[in-house]
Amino acid sequence: MQKASERVGGVSVQLSHLDKTFFPCDGISKGDLIEYYREMAPRIIPYLRSRPLVMVRYPDGITGQRIVQKNISKHFPGWISRELGLTTYVKTTGGKGVHVHVPLRPED
Repeated sequence: MQKASERVGGVSVQLSHLDKTFFPCDGISKGDLIEYYREMAPRIIPYLRSRPLVMVRYPDGITGQRIVQKNISKHFPGWISRELGLTTYVKTTGGKGVHVHVPLRPED
């Protein structure tokens, strides 16, 4: 099992299982994917900053079961915000019940 430590935003992030195959048809490992995101981060982060976070996880690789994680776990670093500062609105739509509407940008 390969391990590494990466410093991101002043926080040390432990990386493990870098040799784990994520995309078997293309031979892409977890380490390859991390390297791709490391290279693309300056271009990607401006579009992701202050956006809602949803992670789609594949613990056994892309061919295994998918887990959609919407909540930020306790082990996430403190610099990942748990609050977006958005106001929610409850809406009713005929006989379809109650829906919670959350705008993607805070209102002034």
